[in-house]
Amino acid sequence: MKRIVSASLAMMLCAAAWGQEQGDVKQAIIGKANQIDQSLTKQDKAAFERLVPASWKGIQPNGQMQTRDQLAQSIFDKKTMQMNSIQRSDETVQLVDNTAVQTAVLDIQGNENGKEFSNKYAVTNVWVKRDGEWQVLSSQMTPVHPRRDIAMAGPIIEAEPAAAREESRGETVAQMYQRMAQNDVKRIEGRWQLDKAVVDGKDVPQEQVRTTVLVTKGNNFSFPQSTEVGTAPKGTFTVNPMTDPKQIDAIAGAGPNQGKVSLGIYKIEGDTQTEAFSPPGMPRPTSFESTPGSNVTYQVWKRAGQ
Repeated sequence: MKRIVSASLAMMLCAAAWGQEQGDVKQAIIGKANQIDQSLTKQDKAAFERLVPASWKGIQPNGQMQTRDQLAQSIFDKKTMQMNSIQRSDETVQLVDNTAVQTAVLDIQGNENGKEFSNKYAVTNVWVKRDGEWQVLSSQMTPVHPRRDIAMAGPIIEAEPAAAREESRGETVAQMYQRMAQNDVKRIEGRWQLDKAVVDGKDVPQEQVRTTVLVTKGNNFSFPQSTEVGTAPKGTFTVNPMTDPKQIDAIAGAGPNQGKVSLGIYKIEGDTQTEAFSPPGMPRPTSFESTPGSNVTYQVWKRAGQ
């Protein structure tokens, strides 16, 4: 009995320590993200360059890749973009070893090329711990807007059921985004068997397809067997269900691309999940296909038993 109590106490202490670590990481990352926001709204270039490493790269809402220096030039030097206020909501931080994935909804008001704007964006930041400090490695911003199929009359594909639409009344856009994202993460959770794959326009051999299994739990994914067709042996992912097609970002937690983000699209139809991913640093696919020279990985998954 004493051994059981001791073991239970040890597990409770480990869980408490892990929870404390998660809380400390979340506090540190959100605090640093707020400092970066302030450097942008206060036009403090020195603070921005101190907080954001030169290796940072971001995917902007228009899909273009931007380096830290390019962003700094547009905001601080050319002043073509001015951010007057940045409000954050629905923030989450997930820790995977020395990598953390932060998601949030940003409400940004500012001025671009003389025109005022006020927009909401879903943002995913990848942070890496270096020399005892958390540094933002990459960012992806996506405009948040209601999906067209929710508002359309008549037959709709992948629209929310009536109960969910009733639940959405009175929600802010940010709350709707968070709820729909959580619903899709639950739909993706489980064990999936690869049914078909095409990489850069070439079909993946069936013997390799048969040995590729994807396991997802929450926002974590792993490939317990063959990993050659996946974006990484393991990692985390985030989804944006309010775009058409829906968007998915996979953050590698291991392998040669650790910490890097692969941009993709996805759809779920019953027990079939279809995805298309680009390699890290390349634009997001716009269709569910892989043509020669595209470097896109196209995958069709079937839900498998436990």
